Amino acid sequence: MNKNFHSTHFFPLLATLAFLLVVPAKSNSQNANPAYRVEPMSINTSKSDYAPAFYGDGKIIFTSNRSNNKATYDKWNSNRYSKLYVAVLDSTMQTDKAKVKSKCKSYSSGAAYNKANGELLFSTESFKKKNLVLQNGTKLPYQQLYSASFAENKAAHIAPLAINNAAYSNAQPAISKDGKTLYFVSDKTGGIGGTDLYAATKDANGNWGDVKNLGAEINSANDEKFPFMADDGTLYFSSNKAGGLGGLDVYKTKFTGGKWTKPENLIAPINSAQDDFAFIIDEKNKAGFFSSNRDGGMGEDDIYKLTYDETKLDYKVTIRV
Repeated sequence: MNKNFHSTHFFPLLATLAFLLVVPAKSNSQNANPAYRVEPMSINTSKSDYAPAFYGDGKIIFTSNRSNNKATYDKWNSNRYSKLYVAVLDSTMQTDKAKVKSKCKSYSSGAAYNKANGELLFSTESFKKKNLVLQNGTKLPYQQLYSASFAENKAAHIAPLAINNAAYSNAQPAISKDGKTLYFVSDKTGGIGGTDLYAATKDANGNWGDVKNLGAEINSANDEKFPFMADDGTLYFSSNKAGGLGGLDVYKTKFTGGKWTKPENLIAPINSAQDDFAFIIDEKNKAGFFSSNRDGGMGEDDIYKLTYDETKLDYKVTIRV
């Protein structure tokens, strides 16, 4: 993100030579966006709490290894023994473990909920030796995507997606507003970087297919992770590509004119010098959540609440000639 901003210049107003451009002026404090307010959530523990997703009205579903008393595995391939939890967004912030039992006997690493049909999409991983795959010289658990019907915090009719492949991982699902496009992360061969963002479409029979890489405008030679498609068509994701504020930074882009716009770094206070990821925002673009291991948190990873108030932006007039 360019940290240099145009200064305000004043020249005679010549209609044929100049025009007025009103732009938001960002704070000089670490180049922070004053429209965002960020605060940690009370559901956080001393362990890892991350990857929130909207679940119905007034709830979120998220991933945590809070019940694990054993050593964690590789962080960015998900902490070992992570499970899905549901939190009620009221004064009680009641948190319960989601009932998701699958034959693969594996562990969750993120989920998405389609409120239109009650479908839960989630990724799992298995730590059994026979299920480990070699990645960059290290044997790691491969992740796969599953779907299920989900009601009253309980999953049923759990089934793997047809796009899964034992040769590589598919994980961290996100769903479009109309429920017809699935965004996810994969390290399949032929990609642009370590992990790339992909999209799959649902056919008339309800099956996912036609998988496509989102391309070099979004994917880099590094890692892109944790996609989220907002109701207004804005795609949010995290990347550790060069030029960010820290490890993983949150970016946003939109598909316009047949292509994705250049990803924009959300800067501080959303992004920090640490890892910031799994950003989600509501249909009004006013409130949301994201995950971070920034300094001052309660655990290894924490979930933060964000509110967006455009009236907090300072505006200035720039005259270009």
